[in-house]
Amino acid sequence: MAIHVKVVAIVYLVFGALAAIGAFIVLVAFLTGAGLFADSGAGGLAGLIAGLGMFVFIIVAAFAVLYILAGTFLLKRRRVGKGWGIAAAIPSLFSFPIGTALGVYALVILTRPDTDRLLTTP
Repeated sequence: MAIHVKVVAIVYLVFGALAAIGAFIVLVAFLTGAGLFADSGAGGLAGLIAGLGMFVFIIVAAFAVLYILAGTFLLKRRRVGKGWGIAAAIPSLFSFPIGTALGVYALVILTRPDTDRLLTTP
């Protein structure tokens, strides 16, 4: 069971890193677009695009933090990692197909009684 928990943790860390990179790409893209509209004289539209970009950035960055925390706690075999891992598995179910596979795998592994015995540190 230890190898399965380690695999889930490492995949969560990779997903978290990719989500963090994606968040910054979204931020740069939207702010660049807002700057282009601001230069053309459409200040209201530029503000709307910048606001939408910040909203998407915050959502994607929150998922990145969730994945990174879950992966870190699971690698350290902390009991709180189970809760973070389940919390990260549920939204990943909607990321078809890879996220769905990860979410199902993580839920199966993290809800097993063997995992409770493995995660002993508070």
